[in-house]
Amino acid sequence: MKTEKDIKLFNDNELISVAYTKENFETTDTDIAVYDKYKISILLSDGLNAVVGDKVISSGKNSVLFFRPDELHFGRVSRAGVHSYLDFLIPLSFFEKFYNGSEIIKFITDKSENRVNYIAFDMPHQKVIFEIAKDTTEILKSNDKNSDMKIFSLMLRIVLLCSDFYEKQKHNPIDFQMPDIVTGTMMYISENYKDKLSLEKLASMANCSVTYLSRIFKQYVGITIYNYIIATRIGNAQIMLKKNASVTETCFASGFDDCSNFIRTFKKITGKTPLQFQKSFGL
Repeated sequence: MKTEKDIKLFNDNELISVAYTKENFETTDTDIAVYDKYKISILLSDGLNAVVGDKVISSGKNSVLFFRPDELHFGRVSRAGVHSYLDFLIPLSFFEKFYNGSEIIKFITDKSENRVNYIAFDMPHQKVIFEIAKDTTEILKSNDKNSDMKIFSLMLRIVLLCSDFYEKQKHNPIDFQMPDIVTGTMMYISENYKDKLSLEKLASMANCSVTYLSRIFKQYVGITIYNYIIATRIGNAQIMLKKNASVTETCFASGFDDCSNFIRTFKKITGKTPLQFQKSFGL
């Protein structure tokens, strides 16, 4: 079940998107997501994690995750069952209207080496987060004429809480680093996804066997090297299509050598053909 709503304030063309998701998940990883907005997520159940860069984030129920648009990431479900979470997608320029030059939004714009992408709150504040998420979800499901402003005010409470706790969390990270062999492979793929990539070549560069590299990569990343390559290519394709690139141009620039295969793979992962994907953004 997914309940979502777009909020339009101050006659802006850019919208704040809010979505509550509650579904039955298998133990798996989601596809790499690409957004053109800041993303703030409230986790409402345990067993929901995230992978961003070379870090695995396992912060638990009533934690808040946040990502910049340039931070490719994907979700990891470590425990099968019914899970729920609440997402806010916020336009890049939105906070500039209120906090130009302020430290308040540093938690979501930070590009320092010790950046973290989450806040794991103490118990009293976990209750506050839960109540905010509960109120937001109830408003989403209602026909309240003042729902936009109410949800907006609740979102700002989340922002302020994250701002207050961010520096403390940076000094107490709970995510862990992946082995160099894994991060090196991920980095090479991200920089060379346009080229022909083989397990043999990647293993040779990592100075190990194909079997070992495949096993340790799957262990830490959660998906196979092949699926990671495909997800990276499709992620790049989404970015290009949003910039109104042609399907053919996108296909070859993303590392595919056949347009039919590209279209088929793109639809399998995103649920839409490249043209349908572009049309959903008004292109």
